[in-house]
Amino acid sequence: MGRALAAGVVALALLTACAGVRGSARATVSEEERRAYHANRSLMASDPAAAERGFEEFLQIWPRGALAPQAQSRLADIALGRGDTEQALERLYTVVRRYPNATITDGTRVRIAEIELERGDPEAATKVLGKARISRLSNEDKRSAYRVLASAAPDFVAKLRWLARLRVIEPDEDAVVFIDAEIDEVIAELDEPNVDRAV
Repeated sequence: MGRALAAGVVALALLTACAGVRGSARATVSEEERRAYHANRSLMASDPAAAERGFEEFLQIWPRGALAPQAQSRLADIALGRGDTEQALERLYTVVRRYPNATITDGTRVRIAEIELERGDPEAATKVLGKARISRLSNEDKRSAYRVLASAAPDFVAKLRWLARLRVIEPDEDAVVFIDAEIDEVIAELDEPNVDRAV
């Protein structure tokens, strides 16, 4: 019965899964802004402190520039590189609050959710993903989002549904085998009323 249930849940996920399309228009980037951004980005590996100062100055000059969200995200990368999770989260939350329509915003929500889950706050992870436009995510970000939502699920039924969605879009066969094993474990925990809820 478990395999039949798993097949039914996966079929349901196939019917409800969205094939994302990035539809937002890109803002115009001036040549000066582009040069400044890439100059700072080129320093990230060799001199992250200089890159951090450069991106902070960049944001003072172009606080609403087309590349401002990416600059905030790079500052989060630098903070994570030195182990400053709090600073990284502050930068990432700034992206989603200040630039809600930026092309990177939905992917940034996934990054925040992964960090919040790793910090042991599944409620915060679920909350931030609740505002993400899943259809606009890349397949990689979508898989990460479904994995977070499965891990943060409040019950076995919800976990099963997110695992089923993850399985639908997972291209790696070895990963699919692992997901199937997880699905089997979850199904084994479901009683009859929850079996009905899951399908």
